[in-house]
Amino acid sequence: MRLILVAAVMMSALPLPAEAITFDQLIDRIQKRQEQVKADVADLTIRQIVRIRAEGVESSQKIVAYRKGANTRTEMVMTMPLPSGEERTMQSIVVDDGAEKWSYNSMTGAQRIDTGRDAPGPADADDWWEGVRGKGEVLGEETVSGRKTWHVRYDERGTPVDTWIDRKDYFPVKMERTENGLLTRQVAETFLDTGAGFDWPARTVIFRDNVAVGSVVVESFDTDTGLSDALFDTAELKKRERGGFGDMMKKAMDRMRRGGE
Repeated sequence: MRLILVAAVMMSALPLPAEAITFDQLIDRIQKRQEQVKADVADLTIRQIVRIRAEGVESSQKIVAYRKGANTRTEMVMTMPLPSGEERTMQSIVVDDGAEKWSYNSMTGAQRIDTGRDAPGPADADDWWEGVRGKGEVLGEETVSGRKTWHVRYDERGTPVDTWIDRKDYFPVKMERTENGLLTRQVAETFLDTGAGFDWPARTVIFRDNVAVGSVVVESFDTDTGLSDALFDTAELKKRERGGFGDMMKKAMDRMRRGGE
């Protein structure tokens, strides 16, 4: 009897076997989870700051992303240092009302974006997984930043991509890809409880060739705040004209052209 009890204790201490799952089955789970979140959360607002260092100079981008149903709006303000020591900002907005997608930035004004909704393949970032269906494999299970993940590898437009998918909430915890001999890696290090039944990466670090070059920090994640439908009206965006930094660039280019005449 003692030997049986000892054996039982030893068996209970062994790690559970890895779950057998195919790449396409995992995609199905990701999509099902996304549909569940959209059904449970009427609207959401995510505020984050992206910082990138290149050649010793750091630029930053403040991003506010809104979603209500199938409608999305993303507002970005980029701050760029100039050689003179001054800073310039450039604003851009992208609005998708479910029928059309328009963008605006202070350099080019308003432009319509071809979403490819009538063409085969993914229509936007939410269902980009459809573009890699049948092109990947599950390599195993690993713990990354304290999260249990599936390690998958797939082909994206001819480039192999390694991604570690959170087993609980199905978001990427880590991503790696090599292009033109340059390794780019993104790793979520901390996570926040959204209060809506799922977690979300709070701080993600960006590496290039194993050197940290930037970060993405989520300042707030709010759900069910009653966003106005006016936020997703593309008509207002279509009327906008370029200005600010865009006007300055246009004048500089005009002066260059006149100087060459």
